[in-house]
Amino acid sequence: MAISSSYNWTITKADLIRDAYEMAGIIGQEEDVSPEQTTTASRSLHMYMKYLQSKGTMLYNIEERTQSLTASSEKTGTDGLSNGDSQSIACR
Repeated sequence: MAISSSYNWTITKADLIRDAYEMAGIIGQEEDVSPEQTTTASRSLHMYMKYLQSKGTMLYNIEERTQSLTASSEKTGTDGLSNGDSQSIACR
């Protein structure tokens, strides 16, 4: 099985509905989905998404961002303190 390095693949709702009708054999490759079929499929898709959410399935929209960093003479550790700073922690 081939593996793609692409991470930005998207599909529109109209394409998803058309592909589903075609895979189910309801329409042929060259046929169009009727407005009534689109409305019905859109409503069913919406209800299925609500069902998944009600069962605890988290649906996410992931957005990629890039942050440029510049070099600095100050180094900060993972505790958020600069080198040389100290912090005392009391454990009970």
